[in-house]
Amino acid sequence: MDLPQQSGKNEALAIPVQYELVRFENCSGEIVFFNPTFKLQTETSMRRLETQLSSNILTLGKWKRRSGYIYQINNKDKGEG
Repeated sequence: MDLPQQSGKNEALAIPVQYELVRFENCSGEIVFFNPTFKLQTETSMRRLETQLSSNILTLGKWKRRSGYIYQINNKDKGEG
């Protein structure tokens, strides 16, 4: 069986990103990660992260996506008090 080159990598990345978002949800901070291409690899990574965030009881209903590519937990902006 042949699997795509990225097979499993996006899923594997989504889990630690979700963990860090939950772990530091009350702190201001950022996680930045890069993919070689936006179409396909980045979009796939974003879908995998959204699947993780939407299916975990710790993040269900607590996250949002803004500006097309930024994910927040508890909807706290840096400028809010």
